[in-house]
Order: sequence, then C-alpha cells, then structure tokens
Amino acid sequence: MERIELYKREVCGTQYNDEEVCHDCELGHVKQDQLLKRIVNVRYLPITQDASGILITITLLGNDGKHYRYKR
Repeated sequence: MERIELYKREVCGTQYNDEEVCHDCELGHVKQDQLLKRIVNVRYLPITQDASGILITITLLGNDGKHYRYKR
C-alpha cells in the first residue's frame, strides 16, 4: 500500500500534492475585503420567467474601480 499526502485549499477546494504549490494558490486568491467596495447593481427576472424570485446577476464595484458581474 502506498500513502498519498494531499494539500487542499479551503477557498477553492483544489487539491495539490505539493504544499508550496498549494500555498501559491492561496496567495493568488483575492480576498473579499481586497476586492469588494460595494454592490452597484442587482438584476432579477420577472416572476413569470423565474418563480424563485432570486436575483440572477449582481454587480460589484472593486477597489480598483472596475465592475465585476456575477451570474447564477
């Protein structure tokens, strides 16, 4: 039997067999407080198109002045 040791990132869930590569991945993720300045827009569909009532897009203003849109 062979023992396999993996390192898993908590943020993205990616598994690595090299601790240093896993650490580099961790440093590469932008943290929420580094990115999010405020929510500038949310978008919903009419209830006739989406009965859930949950928003379909959210637009954030980043600290760099750029807008970032996320869609479900």
